[in-house]
Amino acid sequence: MGVNQSTVQRFLAGRTKNVTEAIVPLLNYAGIEVNSRIDEEEHSPSSAGHLRIQQALKKVWDGDDASAMAIAQVIEAVGPFLRNWRGEEPQK
Repeated sequence: MGVNQSTVQRFLAGRTKNVTEAIVPLLNYAGIEVNSRIDEEEHSPSSAGHLRIQQALKKVWDGDDASAMAIAQVIEAVGPFLRNWRGEEPQK
């Protein structure tokens, strides 16, 4: 894939605010639409929630690119369940 582990880790941890050319191959592989900027207001996590997700990621990710892609796909697959659980309309 050619994406450096530290680049993926910074992106998944939310320390990257812009999509760089280095992360585009990972986003493309995961089927994530590439935007030039992450919407901070729409996705501003609570500190506790953000920390909890980081801790979970550290527990399961071995640093491998393939593992990062699998983890990203699992996270995205949970999205429809969470939206339904919160009573939100499905995304199109």
